[in-house]
Amino acid sequence: METLSRLVNKATDAGFLEGFQITNARAERKLISHLHFADDTLFFCKPKESNLGYLRCILLLFEALTSLKVNLAKSVLIPIGEVPNLHHLTQFFGCGVDVLPSTYLGLPLGASFKCKSVWEPVVKKFQRRLAG
Repeated sequence: METLSRLVNKATDAGFLEGFQITNARAERKLISHLHFADDTLFFCKPKESNLGYLRCILLLFEALTSLKVNLAKSVLIPIGEVPNLHHLTQFFGCGVDVLPSTYLGLPLGASFKCKSVWEPVVKKFQRRLAG
C-alpha cells in the first residue's frame, strides 16, 4: 500500500490528481488525495474524466509493480454535490455508484455525527462484541 500511496502522492504533486484542501486549527492548508486502511483505500478527486483517467493509470501501474489485482467491480464513486456526468464517469472508470450517507469499514460516512440513528448500529455491534 506504500507503493500506491507514493504513486498517488506523485500524481497529486504533479497536478494530475486534484484532492481537496483542509485547514487545521493553525490555518495550515493540506491537500488530501487518499486515505488507506489495511487493503481499503478512499480516493478524493474532482469529478473529471481526466482525474479518473490518471487514477486508473495509477491503479494499473500499481498492479504491474506489485502483482496485486485491483477489483474495480467492487469499487464505487460517491459524488459530493452535483455531478452532471456521473453515469458517464462510472462507465469510464468501470465501477458502481453510491450516495452519501454511506458506510466505510462499518462506520457512517457523510452523515451527521450527532445523529443518534446513524450511530445506533455501530454501538449495538460493539456491545455484541463486548458481551460475547
